[in-house]
Amino acid sequence: QIEVFGRFEGHPEDHLTLLGQQDGSLFMGARDRVYNLSDADLSENFVVNWPASVEHQEICQIKGQRESECHNFLRVFHGPLNPNDMSTVLPAPETFAPRSGTLMASKKRGKELKLGKDGNNLADEQEQPDEQRYLVCGTHAFKPKCRFYTNNLKNYSAEFSGIGYSPFNPIHPSTSLLHAGMVYAATVADFGGTDALIYRQPLRTEQYYDLQLNSPSFVSSMSHGDLALFFFREFAVEHTNCGKAIFSRVARICRHDTGSRKQKDFTTFLKARLNCSVPGEFPFYFDHIRTFHSFTTAPNSIGASAICAFSIKSIMKAFDGPFKGQSSIDANWLPVPDNLVPKPRPGQCSENPDQVSDSNAVAFVKGHPLMDEAVQGVPVLTTISNEDAFTTIAVDYSDNVAPYHVVYVGTASGKVMKAVVNASESLKPVTLKSFHPHHSVISQSWHLFPDAPIKSLRLVGSRRLLVVTETKAMIIRVDNCAKFSTCGKCVSIRDPHCAWNVDTEECVNADINAISNYDDGNKAIMMLQAINTGISAKCPLGEQDVSPSASTSAEDCCKCSRDCNANSVVTKNNENPGTGSDLLFVDDVDVDDDDDKSLQRNEIGDENGKRNSHKMNKDGENQDYESSFVTAGDAHLSSKSIAVATISSALLSLMIGFPVGFLVCKWLASRQNKTKPSTNAQLAATMNESQRLTKPIDFVVNVSPVNKNPLKNNLNTGTLEKTVKKIYL
Repeated sequence: QIEVFGRFEGHPEDHLTLLGQQDGSLFMGARDRVYNLSDADLSENFVVNWPASVEHQEICQIKGQRESECHNFLRVFHGPLNPNDMSTVLPAPETFAPRSGTLMASKKRGKELKLGKDGNNLADEQEQPDEQRYLVCGTHAFKPKCRFYTNNLKNYSAEFSGIGYSPFNPIHPSTSLLHAGMVYAATVADFGGTDALIYRQPLRTEQYYDLQLNSPSFVSSMSHGDLALFFFREFAVEHTNCGKAIFSRVARICRHDTGSRKQKDFTTFLKARLNCSVPGEFPFYFDHIRTFHSFTTAPNSIGASAICAFSIKSIMKAFDGPFKGQSSIDANWLPVPDNLVPKPRPGQCSENPDQVSDSNAVAFVKGHPLMDEAVQGVPVLTTISNEDAFTTIAVDYSDNVAPYHVVYVGTASGKVMKAVVNASESLKPVTLKSFHPHHSVISQSWHLFPDAPIKSLRLVGSRRLLVVTETKAMIIRVDNCAKFSTCGKCVSIRDPHCAWNVDTEECVNADINAISNYDDGNKAIMMLQAINTGISAKCPLGEQDVSPSASTSAEDCCKCSRDCNANSVVTKNNENPGTGSDLLFVDDVDVDDDDDKSLQRNEIGDENGKRNSHKMNKDGENQDYESSFVTAGDAHLSSKSIAVATISSALLSLMIGFPVGFLVCKWLASRQNKTKPSTNAQLAATMNESQRLTKPIDFVVNVSPVNKNPLKNNLNTGTLEKTVKKIYL
């Protein structure tokens, strides 16, 4: 059984959103509140209560929204912010006089603490205006609002419009990040959700301008150096002439972008396509990004998902490459010639925050925000399934699993899969040509929430994984090795967290660095592990579950992978790699777009040999633990054996074919000779009747006069000639 460290269940319509993690606490956005939960067992530390006003709820329902959506769903949480940082968020200067707020104590502490309107009852806890604050924003009954909460989150010091920071609808996809002391948000700025924007006060992307954003769905964001990067999917404007299509994108904005002289629009906004596809002569594309690195096909096509790794070097290369544009509205989208690009190059980042962009460069970037080159990703894991479509991932590339990546994948069916990437004998930098189906395996899977899609995953400690759905959350242990009872099963899962203890004859939790690699002749091997092959010759006889030539598989999964360099990763917001960042970059990848054309097409899925083990835990939840393996038997045939088999088959066919054919022909001939006399008489009578009916009959028919001599008509002789014809019917 899987070990569960803690559970949390909110309101059935909470739309839980993981907002952040700080100092042993998890901040979970929900309906009318922000939960502060312990990252050890998900117990409530306290809850910040912020409901929408009754007036706004009534107006929301009058506008046609459901009552369940006319609440304040908290979607933005950043901090602590310094006073200088807060000035970049407020739309206008405001005083920081404390106002009313509500702090609801946890269930363990018992009661609810309400603050007065003027906050006088917290005079001893009042913080000075120059102290740090937390930015919290919510939908507020389809009228977004933001607040600056004090450092202890007990009261707030300012409330202002949240348009541009928070979405109107709680289910609308949006993202935000704190970069260089400034809050960036990607969401919508109107009630109907049509005015999509990327916003950093006071700048935004241009309103209703399809070349920049064409009905996007934002999924995630991150910072890299001076750049703020946003990941989303949108209708591809460059594909309009060929039909409607959705492409995945990455967009970037420079830190020191000050906008143009006339308008408050970004002047460094550029975007490029993210290409996640299985290479081949006819590549198979995963065009719908769900969360960063998680891609799917279109909902009405073949159900398939993929985890793709991208190189930060490739992303920067795409933004430094040629621009894409069209000469007229009906023309094809082609690379813009270098002689038409202004000098200096438009869209470049400047280290001078006071520098104003040239008007020609601003106009060019506005008309050419799309880059010509796509960012090529490397599919490390793929699956064909509608039910188990990938929804989110978390990645562990700490020293405990190096040089491998352990990827935890959430699915639409409520499963969490544990995949081991780079499980190969050659740990070389990845390229598209090193595509091999055995380098990524699903070691374990758990069906935690039946029929509830996994919304987010995060590693919150050593071998502890937080799993969040729309209404529930759970922290589970990710090794769970004890259930594998034999040496062969323990080794075959190829899990860096599990090893077979020879002395105790148990599958135990172990770090990969603690596994002994001594020979039998020198020292006894205490632990057995074979991540590269899944086979250990040192397991007792009879416990080898798979042969050396076996190919591993998992439920609805195949292994489309690359060799990954464990040391070449980029962390999110300078996080410690050991904490399990949800980014999976491969820095050493230098992808050539022509590689796709030179590769043979690879299989997307393998449906053979699926074996799943389902168990019920103590709470009655269905657990799906075991990985599945396809065992390929040794079927080596020599050329001599093949030749003998071919000749024998030909001779046997001749020996059987001739006698059978002769007997069949003789039987048909004898059947014809036995025709009854009455049948022959009837046939003769029928033929006589046919001859009688076809006897010629003469008719004399007058036909129209035929002018055989045109000259007579020209002379007006008036002579008409009649012709008599004999016609036989």
